[in-house]
Amino acid sequence: MIPLIGAFYRNSGVVTTVDGHSLAHGSAIDILKALRFARQIISDELSVFSSLTVVQALGALERSPARIDSGKLTTPLPARRRQRYS
Repeated sequence: MIPLIGAFYRNSGVVTTVDGHSLAHGSAIDILKALRFARQIISDELSVFSSLTVVQALGALERSPARIDSGKLTTPLPARRRQRYS
């Protein structure tokens, strides 16, 4: 996942985040910490495999400079709404 995130950043200007925490310029431990931080938002830790699937799908798209939050793309919307309003 690190090479993909780095290539997105260098070649296209795409910054990949998880709930606002940037994954660009991060180590494997930084990525795991960001995925674990999602527990505070949705009461569940994000899976590395589901995040990898999102990042790989982004690789198939034509990209322009953007900020993409894989945490929001990975988690179903009802889980996020429940957490926000409870």
